[in-house]
Amino acid sequence: MANTSAVYARIDTGLKENAENILAQLGITPSSAIQMLYSQIVLTRSLPLNLQLPVVKPTAIG
Repeated sequence: MANTSAVYARIDTGLKENAENILAQLGITPSSAIQMLYSQIVLTRSLPLNLQLPVVKPTAIG
């Protein structure tokens, strides 16, 4: 049996329900999705997301 640990997180109820609905359609459990996320963090040594601030558009003068 694999050595496992629990991960606890508090997230918005609606977000959780929507995400779990999509995961169910994909045939993936929430635990598997978190396992995948953590595996990618370890493999890439980063978050597997494109995080960036929005581009600030200059204000037209005149």
